[in-house]
Amino acid sequence: MDWRKNIKRELRPYVERLIAESFMHKESYSKAEDKGKAQLWLALGILQKQIQELNLKLDYIEKALQGIGRKDQKINVDQVRKEKEDVERIFREIIGRKFAPKKPVSTIFERPKSKVKKKK
Repeated sequence: MDWRKNIKRELRPYVERLIAESFMHKESYSKAEDKGKAQLWLALGILQKQIQELNLKLDYIEKALQGIGRKDQKINVDQVRKEKEDVERIFREIIGRKFAPKKPVSTIFERPKSKVKKKK
């Protein structure tokens, strides 16, 4: 397993995670003639599944953002609030909690408060 030690440091955790995830399916690839190729195909399948899940989440976010931006619809405050919470939750899932934006997503999409000077 010397090759694993030579992987660049920034890539190593991703490779190790993929190896560990594919190892969970050892009963499947252990029956193949070429176990290495079978494990590689399983790892590709795992990656494809992750990509597909991210695409679904991204599609949902795009639709939610398009819905928020429409002015021709009547605004249902509860629905908008729920959509904002869903977008925030999906962002946290995609990015991870330690990379979550400091400012909640819901405040980014709110209209800026007008700067009206109060008369004395």
